[in-house]
Amino acid sequence: MTARRMSAALLALAVAATLFTRIGLNMDQNDVGLGAALWAIFRYFTIWTNTLIGFAAAGLALGGRLDGRISAGLLLAFAGLGALIVWIARLMTRIWPQGSTAT
Repeated sequence: MTARRMSAALLALAVAATLFTRIGLNMDQNDVGLGAALWAIFRYFTIWTNTLIGFAAAGLALGGRLDGRISAGLLLAFAGLGALIVWIARLMTRIWPQGSTAT
């Protein structure tokens, strides 16, 4: 197995472990079924992005190839998500500066 395929397999396993953990915790903490837990966590774009990257990594690990447009789309989604999170974090520090208590 090449280093590229091994890296993709590790990434896919990490994504799967994270998703299964989140689903299990959601089911346990909220006392809901699988459908409700899936509905609750897949409301977030971060979960969709990570899941799609996990599927792409699993495909690469199994010897598949990704079209350049799919790779570019996943990269754009991941980078856009990161930029949005940084922007929101900066906005929140302006609204609630450190040291103040938000009530």
